[in-house]
Amino acid sequence: MTMRDQTYSGGDSRAVGRDAHDERERDLDGMRPLNAGRATGEPDVGVSSTTTTTTTASPRDRSIADLLKELRDESSMLLRQEVVLAKTEMTEKAADYGRNAAAVATGGAVAYAGALLLLAGLTVALALLLHRIGLDVHGWWVAPLIVGGIVAAVGYSMINKGVAAMKRQSPVPETTVQSLQEDKQWLANKVS
Repeated sequence: MTMRDQTYSGGDSRAVGRDAHDERERDLDGMRPLNAGRATGEPDVGVSSTTTTTTTASPRDRSIADLLKELRDESSMLLRQEVVLAKTEMTEKAADYGRNAAAVATGGAVAYAGALLLLAGLTVALALLLHRIGLDVHGWWVAPLIVGGIVAAVGYSMINKGVAAMKRQSPVPETTVQSLQEDKQWLANKVS
């Protein structure tokens, strides 16, 4: 049985899930009430409602007050859903940032320890080489300066690369922003 084949006691075949959005659009275009065709007390699909109204009058016979009340109720429900979407999306982004930051910190600590040992060995090797060339005692302070300068230049370029990558990543919840724009258009269509 497909999701569109599910039938409720009111005899109305209603869409569930992604297809509900298509149904909502059709309801808006035809100005048919969202709860038309359902028995009194039957909940709306996917929405927990505390009050259920059944409208049996045709859309043209309904008063402006009823239409405004329905618009208010649907708008507030839509706003609550958008807030939930924004919270969910921001939580996911924060979790991603946290995992990435932990991986960077751990990797950085391990790499730092290894780099210190490698640099110490490289410094001693360079000092011995400078000693053979004839710098004698001066090789022991020149070698750390050379190795330190090279390491500082590499570290500076890595920091710049990481900062540039973080600037490219947007903390804005794109899905929520797009959904809000769609809701704005829906509300404009509903009012007009």
